[in-house]
Amino acid sequence: MSKSWSDILDYYRQRRASVPVSPFHGALGGIEQLAAYIEGSPLKSGLFGWTSMFDLCIQQGDHEPYSGPYLRISPLHSGDVEFRYVDTFVKNRQWYRQVPSEVTVERLIGFLDQLHWVSKLSDFRTTYRFSLLNEMQQIGCIEYGEFGDDKSALLRARELLDDFDKVTIYQGLRIVGLIVHPKHEIRA
Repeated sequence: MSKSWSDILDYYRQRRASVPVSPFHGALGGIEQLAAYIEGSPLKSGLFGWTSMFDLCIQQGDHEPYSGPYLRISPLHSGDVEFRYVDTFVKNRQWYRQVPSEVTVERLIGFLDQLHWVSKLSDFRTTYRFSLLNEMQQIGCIEYGEFGDDKSALLRARELLDDFDKVTIYQGLRIVGLIVHPKHEIRA
């Protein structure tokens, strides 16, 4: 049967700690981030996972692993993360994506949306967008919705929003421009 998301998260933390710093280490970090996102969101009640060596496997129902279609997420030695939907044993007919480790959460959200595994996925997108804004606030980029005069904070905030913008455009989403300071406007 599946494991709890907190157990899966602990498993990836331990695995990553046991691997030397390398691109593969970064790929494990992407999967760890994904497990942390699921564990801390309402997705944990609708997705069921297990681990197989370094792979994270996810399915919709809490039934025997490998007994039906599942999503396999694998860290690669290149530092990327492979997403493969195993719904047939014919490998070249399986849905497949390879992404940088930094966008594992976004790729999962895109997959869930594409296959309609969960309802009201737009709520999860909004939650993730707010988590980016929250990170910006935590590192001092924004204060009550506005940037300070610190140029490096502004550049870091633009970097964060640019990363999010690339992902959302890739998934065909549109986000309204965000006014961050009377002198600066960042358009998503």
